Amino acid sequence: MLKVENLGVNINHKKILHEINLNLKNKDLALILGPNGSGKSTLFKAIVGLIKVEGRIEFKGVDITNYPAYKRFEMGITMAPEKMRVAPNLSVEDNILIGSKVDIGEIFDIFPELKRLRKQKAGTLSGGERQLVVFARAIASKPSLLLLDEPFQGLYEDLAMKIEEKIIELSNEISVAVITHERIEEMIYNADLIVLLIGGRVAYMEEIEDVNKVIENLKKYMIL
Repeated sequence: MLKVENLGVNINHKKILHEINLNLKNKDLALILGPNGSGKSTLFKAIVGLIKVEGRIEFKGVDITNYPAYKRFEMGITMAPEKMRVAPNLSVEDNILIGSKVDIGEIFDIFPELKRLRKQKAGTLSGGERQLVVFARAIASKPSLLLLDEPFQGLYEDLAMKIEEKIIELSNEISVAVITHERIEEMIYNADLIVLLIGGRVAYMEEIEDVNKVIENLKKYMIL
């Protein structure tokens, strides 16, 4: 599905990512972990084509290293960014419809919380509501690879659990990679791959066969 080889990123003459290698299979759920500033969001931006890279990125057997972001989106790569980024002057409904490939009713069936807000400008929403719009917009694009950057940020517990369940459900159909500082122990039991970034390098990566072993290894890095 996705193969990243010797990926490097330089921003403002500073090396952010160093020789990242990653292989995400079809229907894999990967957790991307690490402290702030470790390069997790930069990795996602590199995959979707928002920044220049060294190395190679392959998607579905095609070298997309030099493809622009819109071409990658057309191929099925979608990212839901962190910090609840919405178009503030557009309504909730119009935000979700940006790039959507489904009827808006399908999204409201999944998230009835958004139906009552459909005409409200996204800029007036709470942080948790904006985060839900970002997630809904991402899944409305019907991706084959979904990159979620801190999807639980700002959500109350019941809604965070609902998002977690939806992520797990989606991973039975498509590939999903999640950057998260939250709900790691809940997510890890359904994940297929753990990737730990520290200082822009892969410090630990493992396909999950023995969850308890992975948890013990993460504790060594004080992640859990």
